Amino acid sequence: MTRKELMRVFQSNEIKEFAEEGDEFDPNVHQALFESEIPGTKEGIIVSITKKGYMINDRVLRAAEVGVSKAVSEESEDKS
Repeated sequence: MTRKELMRVFQSNEIKEFAEEGDEFDPNVHQALFESEIPGTKEGIIVSITKKGYMINDRVLRAAEVGVSKAVSEESEDKS
């Protein structure tokens, strides 16, 4: 019930959650906590979300804390 009420208040003040897995990393609104080598994903794609971010209009209230994919190194590919 508390979350539902909080989201109602956010909506009435035009505060929106952002950050979804699969989105492209944007250093203006995301804070990268770690990088992971994940085969089959492009570099700079969000693969994990630790904390959702919040915006009011175009202003960031809290940056989203995320994990980001990085290029698979040649050593990792050789081990496969």
